[in-house]
Amino acid sequence: MPNLSRKFLTLYLLSLALYQCANIGNPEGGPRDTSAPIIDTAESTRNLQRNFNPVTAEQEIIIKFNEWVKIEDAFKQVVTSPPLIYAPKIELKGKGVVIKFDPREVLKANTTYTINFGKAIKDITENNAVRNLRFVFSTGDIIDTAFIAGKIQDAITGEFKEDQLIMLYESDADTLVYKQRPVYFSRSDANGNFIIENIKDTTYKIFALEDANSNYLYDQDKEKIAFLDRRVKPGEDSTSLLLRYYTSFVKPRLLGYNTETAGLVKLQVNFPQQDLVLNVDNPQINLFTMSLLDTLMVYYTPDSLRDWPLEINYLANPVDTVLVSKIRRPTIDSFKLVQPRSPSIEIAPAYPLELTFNHPVGLIDTSKILFIDDTTGHSTMYKFDTSIHRHIITFSCSCTEQQTYTLTLLPGAIQNFKGIGTDTLKLKIRGLNSLTAGTLVIEVDNLDSLQQYIITLKQDDREVQISRTEGSVRFLKTYTFLNPSAYTLQIVEDANRNGRWNGGEYSIKTLPEKILLKKNISVRSNWELREQITWIK
Repeated sequence: MPNLSRKFLTLYLLSLALYQCANIGNPEGGPRDTSAPIIDTAESTRNLQRNFNPVTAEQEIIIKFNEWVKIEDAFKQVVTSPPLIYAPKIELKGKGVVIKFDPREVLKANTTYTINFGKAIKDITENNAVRNLRFVFSTGDIIDTAFIAGKIQDAITGEFKEDQLIMLYESDADTLVYKQRPVYFSRSDANGNFIIENIKDTTYKIFALEDANSNYLYDQDKEKIAFLDRRVKPGEDSTSLLLRYYTSFVKPRLLGYNTETAGLVKLQVNFPQQDLVLNVDNPQINLFTMSLLDTLMVYYTPDSLRDWPLEINYLANPVDTVLVSKIRRPTIDSFKLVQPRSPSIEIAPAYPLELTFNHPVGLIDTSKILFIDDTTGHSTMYKFDTSIHRHIITFSCSCTEQQTYTLTLLPGAIQNFKGIGTDTLKLKIRGLNSLTAGTLVIEVDNLDSLQQYIITLKQDDREVQISRTEGSVRFLKTYTFLNPSAYTLQIVEDANRNGRWNGGEYSIKTLPEKILLKKNISVRSNWELREQITWIK
């Protein structure tokens, strides 16, 4: 019996050892594998063959690697150009893949074919994809050697992003990017550079896409897109071929709405709120709007009306209709000041204080506003402005440094769209001490004198000051009394002169307006900082 037990134990240990040797997986311990599989050229079908027709020769294309691989989402990822009528079969075989063409396929004579694998081939342990894997062959004597190279960057930040899809189309049809996969494609590297090789020497439409669902189609709003309003050709200077990608929308849509509060409709759309146009058929209804993050707050009077249609339009194009019904709350929140929260504020002469309310502002009764110098007890000059946002009042004054003032808003001084005022509000305001503030001198050159530019200084998300310039190649401005902090300068080439940056829109062939951001401008106390910026052409 002991000998029999030893035999079983020996067999068990041997089986376990064989299983562990045969099991393909991650070895325990050691650094994580970040390297993609490497092609074993000696064991693979030779690339870049001429007079090669795998259909008529009934020949498989074999690509071997130095490690075990897997195929993921081959139907979407593997694209052959020019496109085939029948999808080739792609299978695993050992440490490689085998491509079998459908015998019914008729390849064109004297044509260069490229099989692009996208990110379909990965190692089995860490999912490291083989990047820009292509198998190229020609059915004739010549392999196309033309190429198109360029650069892609974020239209707003100017930052480069790796792995953006660059696509070429031969046709001029406007619907291509929505419905057809590209004839040729490549992906950008970490520096935003791209090159598409072995293409036919002709002109193309070019697109870049942040292909979120990896289907080579522009079919999701969250996918950033870039395009040029002209065709491109091989041999162009790569430094002049710049694609600027931006977030747009495939089709204008109403994303959501809420009508549960009497007097208020909340709307969310997938296009800029500034382009949202509202229509109502009932002349008794008055609309008052304000933006709250990604939601447009639409207040209406009289709030007793029910079951009336609110038409949603993207500019002049109908998008949807909301039936204002299902009222569950009988009234909106009470009118109040929401910013600033602190009753004591420092203010600089050139930078107004923003008073933000939770409703669109209606009437301002200046007879109920007091602005008193605390030292003299006398009234002091001030200015209110509501021209930028319906729910924000900008307050400015020529406040003396370190001097304190009291701003009192009596009941009814500030009224909302329904004529309802706030309770009494009191704010203590102190003139900013110049010794604790900094100065920033901005010079921008290389501007186009025929264009209008909007220059905005920002602190976090707050717009500190907005300037406009045109008719000059140079902009010079000194910003004084700045709180010590990091600032961002935003420069927009306002091509359509609507006072804001406009992203592109492929459906109407509009490119994004040029924009430049200078970030992390560090302003220090009692110090003058000079920044020279060259505008992008």
